[in-house]
Amino acid sequence: MPKILFDLKAEKGLVKLLRQDKEKVARAVAQMKISPFENLNVKRYQDSGGKFFRVRVGKIRIIFEFDSKIDTVFISDINYRGNIY
Repeated sequence: MPKILFDLKAEKGLVKLLRQDKEKVARAVAQMKISPFENLNVKRYQDSGGKFFRVRVGKIRIIFEFDSKIDTVFISDINYRGNIY
């Protein structure tokens, strides 16, 4: 079971979300804790050299990096689609 770490930018983005969107993100993060790549809409970022992934949760995007060596998901940003790209 991977450990979840949030960047300061991700925490600030989470605070700005609407309440119902925060609940959706919380469910997605809980699923990421079980398995970061199963039952989620995950794609690899093309410009990241294979390090970063994004999870689509409705209009919200969660940008994260998964380190399998230390079994950690590092969430670097959470925001609405128009604000994150």
